[in-house]
Amino acid sequence: MKKLYISIIILLTLNSRSQTVSTFLESNENVLNALNIEDNDLYAAGSGLIVKKNISSAGSSFTSSYIGGSGYSGICTIGDDTYISKNSNGDPGIYKWNQSNSQFQLVLSSSTVGGLAHRGEELYTRDVDQIFKVDFSTTPATLVEIANNLTGTTFFSRLGLKIYGDYLYVKELSGISRIDLNSPDYQKEFVVPCTGNSFVKAADSVFYVTQGNGVNIVDSGSGTSSLLVNLPGFIGTNDIVLKDNSLFVTAIEGNYDQVARIDLEDLSVMDTETGKFVVYPNPSRDVLRIKSRQNPESVSIITQNGQLVKTLPLQSDQIDISGLSKGIYFIKCGDSYSRFVKE
Repeated sequence: MKKLYISIIILLTLNSRSQTVSTFLESNENVLNALNIEDNDLYAAGSGLIVKKNISSAGSSFTSSYIGGSGYSGICTIGDDTYISKNSNGDPGIYKWNQSNSQFQLVLSSSTVGGLAHRGEELYTRDVDQIFKVDFSTTPATLVEIANNLTGTTFFSRLGLKIYGDYLYVKELSGISRIDLNSPDYQKEFVVPCTGNSFVKAADSVFYVTQGNGVNIVDSGSGTSSLLVNLPGFIGTNDIVLKDNSLFVTAIEGNYDQVARIDLEDLSVMDTETGKFVVYPNPSRDVLRIKSRQNPESVSIITQNGQLVKTLPLQSDQIDISGLSKGIYFIKCGDSYSRFVKE
């Protein structure tokens, strides 16, 4: 028991020190809720405004478009049009904001709307236990139910709606599920158990989930969850998006007018000053390459729970990981650790 306890402490320490947290933008007291990234721009919807900032921008400047009202909880950009939703505070429904002419209009009246996601020109939204496709062929637009068997959510987790490929992923009370959008009856399958509000998919089996005052990393391959990072001042993390190895997160309370940026460990650059090593490509499916200044004779692969999977002789700069199950692992090289994802 003592040995396992020490291993877990090592791994949790590894998680917390490999991330860099900063304030990406601050809206000066305006609440920021939902997030969306299109191309290289981040959009945030909140209390009476839409905020836009280029991901590559190093400064503190951003653009704000004041739209009035409050309580906006979903945002999605399709071309020049940005759709935002709210289910309370004034006239609930889905609104459209055109970036070219700044026109802002209500396109659908409904209190059963939450998060927004799109596949091409198709727009989807959700309520506590339902998912809808927006039908723009009618005037005004209407909601077409495609699923009504969600296992419930909290108020804030109605943000949890994302599309990857042809699958619509949705946060339920018990975890994350997905719906095949090409299926005639929109079949839903459970992906991984977890708690929290919103999520983003990073790899085939890896999700980052907002929970408590931080972000958890959840592996659907192994069914495990661990803390990635705590965010000081964020009382309840809310929405989350991912771009170029960086996470962007909003808060329910506390620093509710900020978007935090979490730069994940970059394994593409060698740290020659500290003697650490890098593994690449990451994620990897079959072969993992190792670059190290330590010239170790062997490496060890360890699960997130601290269990040793195997120790391999390092006869070249690569090891075969094709036999591993999908998931997140740590690799020990000399006296250093690094994390990799097996796809």
